Amino acid sequence: MDPEIEELDWLDIEQIIKPIIHVWVNGLETTWAARAWKALTTARLTGYESEIERTTCVLRAVALAGLYREFCARAFDERGLTRGLARRPRRPNRSVPANRRIHTRSARRARGHRGR
Repeated sequence: MDPEIEELDWLDIEQIIKPIIHVWVNGLETTWAARAWKALTTARLTGYESEIERTTCVLRAVALAGLYREFCARAFDERGLTRGLARRPRRPNRSVPANRRIHTRSARRARGHRGR
């Protein structure tokens, strides 16, 4: 007889990822995460038959939270959001000559370059 497939619901996951995903005061990130979890549920990625599969589901939730934090850090220039998370070191684009590389606005301003 096959074990019964159980579903990891949002209420269980919310308590796990809330400390990771909490970014804004208004709490809208929780709404986003709930919608993302619903999409995973629709795709049948939140069911489990064993503790190993349950752990996989929990890791999916943690990955969603990490994705959201990384997006906010990059989209809204919130560098402090990724503090403590594993980050890959940034390597310069060596395929483009140094004098032709695209630089950030702040670096251009520091060199006295005016925007268009």
